[in-house]
Amino acid sequence: MLTAQTKYALRALIHLQRANPEGYLRVEEVAEHTDLPAPFLSKILKTLTKEGVVESRRGKNGGVRLASGRKAASLYEVCQAMQDPLVREECLLLKKACDAKAPCPFHGRWDATKQKFLRFLKATTLSSSSLGD
Repeated sequence: MLTAQTKYALRALIHLQRANPEGYLRVEEVAEHTDLPAPFLSKILKTLTKEGVVESRRGKNGGVRLASGRKAASLYEVCQAMQDPLVREECLLLKKACDAKAPCPFHGRWDATKQKFLRFLKATTLSSSSLGD
């Protein structure tokens, strides 16, 4: 259901949370521990940095870490940052938004399910306690 890009982002963020939530980790180290391709992970982390989910620092002791001074990111925030189709307003069938005023054939049944799913994504954070650690 989630795109590969979103899944990679979540894997990297979970590793950052568990490995050293306060310190910086090199992208290569995160890639190695999460079994992700470093070049693709680097692009993902750049997007997450731009969105304020992680912060990066250059130099000898540099790398990436979860953004300090902010509550744990929700799965919804990560999906939004990665522009995952699951959180877009796009229709399940059509390549445009649909709503009660201009519904697609699935809108009535899908909308209630999607709203439950979005509530789940918003309520679930990347903190270790909410991920069943």
